[in-house]
Amino acid sequence: NSDKHQVTIDSVFLIPTYSKYDFSRKVGRQIDRFSASFPKISITGLIFNKLKDSLFTASVVHIASAELYVYRDKRLPFIKKENTPLPMALIRSLPFGVAIDTVKITDTKITYEEFPEKGFRTGQVTFERLNASLDHISNRDYYSNFKQSTLIVSSNIMEEGVINAEFSLPYGEPQIYNAKGSIGNLELNRLNPILENLAFISITTGMLNQLTFNFDYNESVSRGSLLVNYDNLKIVSMTKEKESTKNEFKSWVLNTALRKDKDKSLDKVRRTGTIYLERDQKKAIFNVWVQSLFSGLKSSVLDSSTKKERDK
Repeated sequence: NSDKHQVTIDSVFLIPTYSKYDFSRKVGRQIDRFSASFPKISITGLIFNKLKDSLFTASVVHIASAELYVYRDKRLPFIKKENTPLPMALIRSLPFGVAIDTVKITDTKITYEEFPEKGFRTGQVTFERLNASLDHISNRDYYSNFKQSTLIVSSNIMEEGVINAEFSLPYGEPQIYNAKGSIGNLELNRLNPILENLAFISITTGMLNQLTFNFDYNESVSRGSLLVNYDNLKIVSMTKEKESTKNEFKSWVLNTALRKDKDKSLDKVRRTGTIYLERDQKKAIFNVWVQSLFSGLKSSVLDSSTKKERDK
């Protein structure tokens, strides 16, 4: 509708030609396989006459009730010659201009499934009822009053846990990105569908009351901190076999190294972990976020008394 500056797109589907097991083998290396459905995409405030100048401008792009499924087979080699740019660098590299006031995603589900390099079954994690907004996206000097785009996300993880996060995405190349937020109200055994098959551990009990994080990152490294609040954590180590069973000795070692409770009764210093990650520049932004959190968790949960020297 050119009079109302609106476009509505109905029922978009992304359907891979090959099955999830054949997909990567056709390429000969690790690659994410995406399938998706978008029941409705609406664009408002679209200025049509600027399209001829290769400039896409809109007030709101709204994606509702989408489902995204991602599969990766890590048994194949990871081969990638070029680096993967951070989000704003990727937008800057587009051959056309972009200026969108807001991208909204509502009531969306994302499933990630992975076959491990050394394993026998896939593991998966799901994010339900995901809502997100990304403001002031541009690769031109269009929003002169803003220095960055901001992504705000809320979601449930494995049907129960709650994630709230905010990501700052700076326009300028030398600027620093930031990620901060929290994860809470998660019974940790909900993560077993991914932990048992990918890491060969199983959580029998444990409640993550809250985990808060704040870290900065750039093309090379991420640095920050993480604060945990959990209780009644007990982990079982599994044997690395097709029919996996409990490994009594490794389970004892794990539960000796891990502290069963790290709740508010414990001093904050002993619940704080240091986030430090040297980025693999071949991998995407999601790897930076996840591995940064893992580095902070390891630092906090293992009660390490020695810290690696950090470059200032």
